[in-house]
Amino acid sequence: MPASSASADERPLVELASAALSTPTSTSAPAATTAFPPPAAPGFSRLVRCNAPSSFPADGGGGAQQAYPGNAISTTKYTPASFVPKSLFEQFRRAANFFFLVVACVSFSPLAPYRAVSVLLPLVVVIGAAMAKEAVEDWRRKQQDIEVNNRKVEVYGGVQSFHVTEWKKLRVGDIVKVKKDEFFPADLLLLSSSYEDGICYVETMNLDGETNLKRKQSLDVTVGLKDEHFLHSFKAFIQLPISLYISIEIVKVLQSTFINQDRDMYCEESDKPARARTSNLNEELGQVHTILSDKTGTLTCNSMEFVKCSIAGVAYGNSPTEVEMSYGGIDEHSSCNRQKDAAKSVKGFNFTDDRLMNGKWTMECSQGAIEMFFHVLSVCHTTIPVSDRNFVGMSYEAESPDEAALVTAAREFGFEFYHRTQTTISVHEHDAISGRKVDRTYKILNILEFSSARKRMSVIVRTEEGQIFLFCKGADSVILERLSKDNEKACLERTKSHINEYSEAGLRTLALAYRELTEEEYSAWNNEYSAAKNSVPECIHKLAQAGIKIWILTGDKLETAVNIGLASFVVTYECTGEGNRMVPYDEIDRKLQDARRKISSKDNSTPFALIIDGNALTYALTGRLKNSFLDLAVDCASVLCCRISPKQKALVTRLVKFRTRKTTLAIGDGANDVGMLQEADIGVGISGAEGMQAVMASDFAIAQFRFLEQLLLVHGHWCYRRIAAMICYIFFKNLTFGLTLFWFEAHAMFSAQPAYNDWFMSFYNVAFTSLPVIALGVFDKDVSSRVCLKVPSLHLDGVNNTLFSWSRILSWMLNGMCCSIIIYFGAINAVLIQAVRLDGRVAGFDILGVTMYTCVVWTVNCQLALYISYFTWIQHFVIWGSILIWYMFLVIYGMFPAQISTTAYHVFLEACAPSPIYWLSTLIIVVTALLPFFLYKIVQSVFYPRYHEQVQRADSRKC
Repeated sequence: MPASSASADERPLVELASAALSTPTSTSAPAATTAFPPPAAPGFSRLVRCNAPSSFPADGGGGAQQAYPGNAISTTKYTPASFVPKSLFEQFRRAANFFFLVVACVSFSPLAPYRAVSVLLPLVVVIGAAMAKEAVEDWRRKQQDIEVNNRKVEVYGGVQSFHVTEWKKLRVGDIVKVKKDEFFPADLLLLSSSYEDGICYVETMNLDGETNLKRKQSLDVTVGLKDEHFLHSFKAFIQLPISLYISIEIVKVLQSTFINQDRDMYCEESDKPARARTSNLNEELGQVHTILSDKTGTLTCNSMEFVKCSIAGVAYGNSPTEVEMSYGGIDEHSSCNRQKDAAKSVKGFNFTDDRLMNGKWTMECSQGAIEMFFHVLSVCHTTIPVSDRNFVGMSYEAESPDEAALVTAAREFGFEFYHRTQTTISVHEHDAISGRKVDRTYKILNILEFSSARKRMSVIVRTEEGQIFLFCKGADSVILERLSKDNEKACLERTKSHINEYSEAGLRTLALAYRELTEEEYSAWNNEYSAAKNSVPECIHKLAQAGIKIWILTGDKLETAVNIGLASFVVTYECTGEGNRMVPYDEIDRKLQDARRKISSKDNSTPFALIIDGNALTYALTGRLKNSFLDLAVDCASVLCCRISPKQKALVTRLVKFRTRKTTLAIGDGANDVGMLQEADIGVGISGAEGMQAVMASDFAIAQFRFLEQLLLVHGHWCYRRIAAMICYIFFKNLTFGLTLFWFEAHAMFSAQPAYNDWFMSFYNVAFTSLPVIALGVFDKDVSSRVCLKVPSLHLDGVNNTLFSWSRILSWMLNGMCCSIIIYFGAINAVLIQAVRLDGRVAGFDILGVTMYTCVVWTVNCQLALYISYFTWIQHFVIWGSILIWYMFLVIYGMFPAQISTTAYHVFLEACAPSPIYWLSTLIIVVTALLPFFLYKIVQSVFYPRYHEQVQRADSRKC
């Protein structure tokens, strides 16, 4: 039942049950219930009549329920009535369009040297084309709205049956049926479901990016509404009185305060009191019927320890488990207290068996298997080693307590993992032959992360001797079924028996396995794997090479964010990390200052990573700390913000955008990323498995993160270079043309004598010089896509804005001014006093105007030909075709009557074309005008080549 006027959306997905009525099941239904309007409560309320949206008033009066809008959505920018005025307003907000509008208005005055139509027509063409584009884009949005609004939904029609209608026809109060895998048409209130207890499970991936199911519960009074004939007499009245909610919330907050201050729930050992992190479930504490607990974390005080192991069918480990110790009865002390009194020397290691300790494992019969067991423990992980001043040896930061316990166990057995880089892992090992510690480094070839689908983690390494090993650890059910048939059957049965014993003793179990690979086996697998993986780490690495700084803004916990950063190359093992958790304001200030000093004292080649959580970020973005934090973050190679809210994501994005004054890009795939996408200069949505909310709010949409590499390094580089060249060239060609007019008017003492025919003026930017500029912006490229990806540093041209700097713009403007001077004074001296016509008459202003205009058209088009780096037939066609169009126009327009063509009447056929002076002066003037740029380009490319030119030459030599 729509409870509000929420927009219908194509992303909410019902995974198992409905949000209104699911598939009916045969069950006894309660008597029809009629809910009458309760007395009006103080405060604002929303009143909804269920199952009778048109016959019951919304306010308890006699009016029909018309207070709520319909369910149709509209994402269009315009309506038929507002398109013309609103679109015109948008167009004339641009300075250039407004300027030409003023010029067009002035041209209607009698003082204007040109006819109004010659100025107004180009403006109408440009504005009309822009409005047509806006109309097409808005029409496409309208088509998407129509598609969503016309989706079908089953609505109860009051005749003891559901009928299919469109989403847009839903009204507040309708009863709808939503089945498995169907979208929600609106905000819904659950009445009942096909489950007996009236629950359903909903995916909310479009809201929070999560694909896990959310449990929803119907009201007790409506849980039995399963059969359609019972809905005929069902009526309900819904009211949401705010004052009631306020009272309940105040009570719940006070109840939570009492829970937090209860000394009987205070643990002295860890100095942690009870914390009611939410006050919404207080009353349900008194309704608990069944307790379900995690056996490993909750019952053992979340302390993971290595206790027992089975290697090659032999069981090791004598320490009793908590379950074994409790067989004789419940100890009066808790398990936490027993652990405290057990006098353990090493956290995470509670193993006692002299057969494996202090190198005595070398005396065992299965020495080789034991050694490989220790190798897997010390190498197959993503743990980070940390030096601890209070501990002799290494301590570890791991993604989970399980992994930390396994690496700690390897250390205690004599295989101490102590260093990791992006491609290697180093271990202090107990050598079985010499009996001494040796340092060995394993080259990491591939890491296959743990996932809930694979239920295992694998790593492929190459030893110093050149051997390739696959090390794997994971759930015993997954590992055992993948074991080689060469394993001894009796040994395998003993291992399974030990696993069962450990499980019965209350221990978490996992299996370890290894395999030696040949070079051929690994090469074949790696080629297939490389083709299948999503290349996110490589994409991140190339983006970093391109000078792009990457910030990770996530709601995940710190350890998860760090490991994701390591796996995706956002953070490298060589990075020095600066982490901040929830600490006081002054402490954060001190940490920020210390970090700034540390970065300034280090060599620039040392990268730093800033890692901060949401709580600390709250302080860091307030007051005087904001500038310190942003200065520190900008100096770091990468930044990881974990445990932050969507609002904080948007705030950080906004601050970075204004602080750096550089272009910022945000990329996300869920609704919790929408604020960040909208705050950034560029929003990129990933159209993956988490709905389309981010895509609809984005500027660009890609299917996978790795495509960002192609989007930025290839298309971004090309588009930046093309647009920068277009703008500079447009400045050049318009100054070249416009300044010839200025020199002429100055020569004519500003007498309003026109230098060119009216239509010459109108078609300059429309017909004679427009197509080459478009071809430049669409097809030109300095290097191929392959080179763009191979040399990511080309992207630095855009980051540093080298191709659109003021010096570059002014140089093109200076070039245009020089060309205009050469064209004007060259034409004046070559044509104006010469006997150009066949009858001996000297040239007048009409011939001078045609000659100057011809030189301008040739110069600006040939200038573009000199600049273009990548020629195709299209460039040749539009450049030389534009020049040809000028001559064709001059011939055709000159044939019009003199009242229309005015100064262009027969001027080309009768005066210019037969005259050698016209053609010779055009050639000399154009070559002279192009010569400065030509010489500059040769000197600059030979003696002072820019970076992209160096890359061009290197690539051409390789080809």
